[in-house]
Amino acid sequence: MLRFAVILALAFPALPAREPPSPAEPEFTLYTASQLVVLNVGVQDSHGTNIKGLTAQDFKILEDGHPQIIKQFAAEDRPVTLGIVVDASGSMRARQPEVVTAALAFVLASNPQDETFVVNFNDHAFQGLPPAIPFSSDPQQLRSALLRPKPEGRTALYDALALAADHLAKGK
Repeated sequence: MLRFAVILALAFPALPAREPPSPAEPEFTLYTASQLVVLNVGVQDSHGTNIKGLTAQDFKILEDGHPQIIKQFAAEDRPVTLGIVVDASGSMRARQPEVVTAALAFVLASNPQDETFVVNFNDHAFQGLPPAIPFSSDPQQLRSALLRPKPEGRTALYDALALAADHLAKGK
């Protein structure tokens, strides 16, 4: 399972001084600003194995070289929406089995509640799953989506990335 540490750092930037209100302005005006930064972090050792059991003390957050206080820390495996974009052009003909194997290994190692979609591309970009199934966590459905195209044609990479970005926005 992929594990992600979610680190929240809260910072209150300094606000510029304001001149006294003019008679046309209301007497009381409150100005404030805050910034919440969420960092999703996955940590692996040199062999690619996920490291578990980390705490906030194991991390150091710097902003412009200045240490920031970690206000909230949670180690969890939250479900995500993810897209797998696969080159199905003619140049991938000999590599398709390896690509499908690697993508399925990734799916099987992920959170079973992840919602996954596949975008294949060759001369054009297209969804791998049937139109009635926008996302899936079923390895067999995803395998079919990955194997659906016969590798041929050219490489419409930018079209595939645009299609994937649009579809990603539809996820939870």
